[in-house]
Amino acid sequence: RNEALDLAISAAELCMKALKLATDAGQKSDLSVRARSLLNEAERIKTTRDWRLPVSSGSTVVDPPTPQSAAKIKRLKEPKSTRELTKTEELLILRASKLNGFQFPPWKKPPDPSEFALQD
Repeated sequence: RNEALDLAISAAELCMKALKLATDAGQKSDLSVRARSLLNEAERIKTTRDWRLPVSSGSTVVDPPTPQSAAKIKRLKEPKSTRELTKTEELLILRASKLNGFQFPPWKKPPDPSEFALQD
């Protein structure tokens, strides 16, 4: 409940900051309505003793995964590009890998976990 209240207040503050920056009248009115509704929601969270997140008809509540259900979760493969980089792209990446006089060459493949092991 406290987290929801903090989030609602933060969202309303951000909306008010955006309202100050908006130049279009329609945009200002939309932001004003949104800020007002966020403040009303924050007030509702604050005054309701046993506040619960409302579930809309289009959303579903997901229970945290159990070890049995976690085993059934499908792992997605990371996307891999099949296109070769051009020389210009390679040079750009190489130039961008310099920081404070140090060269950090780009990785060709994911690093081996042993590279992160502390060596005495």
